[in-house]
Amino acid sequence: MLKAGSKRRRTKQEIEDQEKAKLDHENDVRSKFARLDQLEQQMAQVQQQADHNKGAAMLMSDLVNAGVIKQKAENSYVVHGHNGELNFDYVER
Repeated sequence: MLKAGSKRRRTKQEIEDQEKAKLDHENDVRSKFARLDQLEQQMAQVQQQADHNKGAAMLMSDLVNAGVIKQKAENSYVVHGHNGELNFDYVER
């Protein structure tokens, strides 16, 4: 019998279950950190692409404002070249 105020000893199964739960939790945390690292890398790539796209948009705007090219529609441009007009139509992805 147990004395009043003494703690009950855990069974081997209880110890194994607690250790398994602890390992499962640690693995879950590790996988979440790995996913976070992956998302941070993706975000950095997306930010780099956005910066590149912003520069390209500013260049196109400057060329349109300078009269070098004409914008027919949102994704359609005409360039006046040596061989006449060249049409460039872009489809959004």
